Amino acid sequence: MNRSLAAILLVVAAGLAACSNGVPPAQQLAGDVEIVELEPAGNGARQFRLSIAGDARHTFTDHAVALMMALTAEHCGGQGYGMGEGREDFPLGNERPVPGQPLSIKVTCQLGLLPNHRIVEAGSSTFDVIPLPAGKDYLAASAMPMTDQDRTVDVVNRLIGDFVRQAYTEDCAQGPLVIERIETATESGPRGYPETADGEKLKARVPQTHAVLTYRCLEQDPDGDA
Repeated sequence: MNRSLAAILLVVAAGLAACSNGVPPAQQLAGDVEIVELEPAGNGARQFRLSIAGDARHTFTDHAVALMMALTAEHCGGQGYGMGEGREDFPLGNERPVPGQPLSIKVTCQLGLLPNHRIVEAGSSTFDVIPLPAGKDYLAASAMPMTDQDRTVDVVNRLIGDFVRQAYTEDCAQGPLVIERIETATESGPRGYPETADGEKLKARVPQTHAVLTYRCLEQDPDGDA
């Protein structure tokens, strides 16, 4: 996602709140969005073309938000999506399209696949369920959903993102690196807690997800190439 469109999506909530006394422009436009399913991507992911005719009464930002509002969770099976061609046609600010100007964005659904994933016993530790690579650099950690809406893939994304950031900035001194393998595991159920001394039962914790990333820092030659 480019920076301009990412910024557009960040203002959605603010825009809706600011228009609490009336129907937000994006909501007015959303009913005019046409959604056409395209041929699947090379990996089988569903793809859509979201289109709308420009309305000179509203900004490009309003139109971009309307397109995204029209895409429901069912379109991508509850998974996320990535934006492709067309996203650069929505500048920020108060600029408005020409009446009837065709505007569209191509969207590719994410598959939500988890790398080398397995289901393990509740209460397991990362080091028990994922073999650690001998003689190689790796990062390992566990995490759990932060909200009820968090999916396992969201937890894995955060873990892997943290791993890559640490490996690149701290361990490889912002030099080139190779990710050799990623393994993940999710516990089969929530972790229970024993009763407290006064007999009170504490709320069970949600299932944890474990991940291990194996990587290798590369030497960088004087010309800046790995």
